[in-house]
Amino acid sequence: EGGEEQEPITVMEYHLDTNHHVNNGQYVLMAQNYLPEDFRIRRFRAEYKKQAFLGDEIRPCVSETKGGFIICLNTPEGEPYFVSEMLEKE
Repeated sequence: EGGEEQEPITVMEYHLDTNHHVNNGQYVLMAQNYLPEDFRIRRFRAEYKKQAFLGDEIRPCVSETKGGFIICLNTPEGEPYFVSEMLEKE
């Protein structure tokens, strides 16, 4: 809540795993794209909430917190596919 919405991402074939939904590692890579270039991750937490499939639209939302960021990758209806908290390296 209260985060800054980013441009939507359309799920492409290269995001998918052998089960034809977005690979967990791809969610992490998507989220990392919203960190500042010089940001160094010290601690990382990930919650995988819902599967996304080929052609689905993912709506990123980024919130800055004390020491890091919370990045949510949501459905168009606002339900989370993936939520991550990334805290900066000391």
